[in-house]
Amino acid sequence: RGRQGGMVVLYASQTGNALNLAKDLYEDASEKGFSVEVSDIAAFDFAEFVERPPPLPVMVLISSTWTDGVPPPKAQAAFDRLFRNTWTPTSLARMRYAVFGLGNSVYGANFCKAARDLDARLLALGAQRVVDRGENDDDNYRAELFAKWKDMLWMAHGARVMGNSVQFIENPSDGDTDDSGSAEEWVSEDEEDQDDTFAGLDTALPVAGDSSCGNGAGALQDLEDLGAIVAANGKGTKKNLKRGQVGVASKPKKMLNPSLEASLTKQGYKLVGSHSGVKLCRWTKSMLRGRGGCYKH
Repeated sequence: RGRQGGMVVLYASQTGNALNLAKDLYEDASEKGFSVEVSDIAAFDFAEFVERPPPLPVMVLISSTWTDGVPPPKAQAAFDRLFRNTWTPTSLARMRYAVFGLGNSVYGANFCKAARDLDARLLALGAQRVVDRGENDDDNYRAELFAKWKDMLWMAHGARVMGNSVQFIENPSDGDTDDSGSAEEWVSEDEEDQDDTFAGLDTALPVAGDSSCGNGAGALQDLEDLGAIVAANGKGTKKNLKRGQVGVASKPKKMLNPSLEASLTKQGYKLVGSHSGVKLCRWTKSMLRGRGGCYKH
């Protein structure tokens, strides 16, 4: 069922704005390991949803607001069903949810009113809000607001901030208890011993024009392999390094432990050596597919 039981994304849209955000969330959540279901709120049965076996997917509702603060005409019937008196204060107690609203501030008190009413109604029926409601203004639309709100949603599910992005990391400390290859500084009293440590390094590196570069068994696959070359020289060990010398550990510490490798692979990263993971960002994919893009997105 995916991460945390999965995710259900509902949209209440008339002109397509809320639907587009739902599609964006679907792509992002899928990349992060969620099993995602997307539906028009008009066709969704809340009573059936809360009867599903545990764990219930987290529900994300994206709603625009129509004239006079009412829901979009297509979603009005669904809102009416949710606001009936047949519900009790605990009817949706098993449900976890988040709401994002679209509206126009020129309508004053009716700005994002449909989303606000929906948020208040779900709380009144016992549902548990996992992240504060997000809102965006059609009169001054800022795409980064939805992106930041999504980051809050991911962090509410255990994601962590890594650099300038938010990622899910599964038990990052698992499988990484061996400190024998950690970076250390060793010293030696004899400067000549230091030169011996790196003797033969130049001949071990592939040179321009060498047909075996990148192909042969001796080709250097990654800069981290330099440590292995030094170790092969017989001088990169603790017992041969004395005071005054800085050496290279014979067994570099592996930065990608099994849990981290599994998490990054699941999110679509290509692993590089034992230290990095890379993948194309969604902006780059959009540009390559000819859809255009904006650095703000």
